[in-house]
Amino acid sequence: MTNQPFNKEAMMGTMKIIWKLSREVTITAIRDNLFLFKFHNRKGKEKVIEGVPWSFNKYIFLFHDFKGELRPLKYVFQYAIFWLRIYDLPLGLRKKAIGEKLVEGLVNSLPLMKA
Repeated sequence: MTNQPFNKEAMMGTMKIIWKLSREVTITAIRDNLFLFKFHNRKGKEKVIEGVPWSFNKYIFLFHDFKGELRPLKYVFQYAIFWLRIYDLPLGLRKKAIGEKLVEGLVNSLPLMKA
């Protein structure tokens, strides 16, 4: 999310190319930095959502399921999924439980940014 201006047409075109969907996705600008992504089949939407995190020009995309009764300003975007890569971790520590403890420690030590 950003308050900085960026090229919305370039973002829309780039994401359509990167996602390589079998069916078209329609991207509509609702207001500054808020877009509606209309996937024309469930498989395309699942492919994009499962591939997160997505970004454009170093700005992360936050997704929320569409609810027709909500006004655009009522959507709350507060969570983002990140991948962490830890280099040179000893082989004996490469276990799910150890990974969960590492992530928990990181989450508890990093300051949270509000959108």
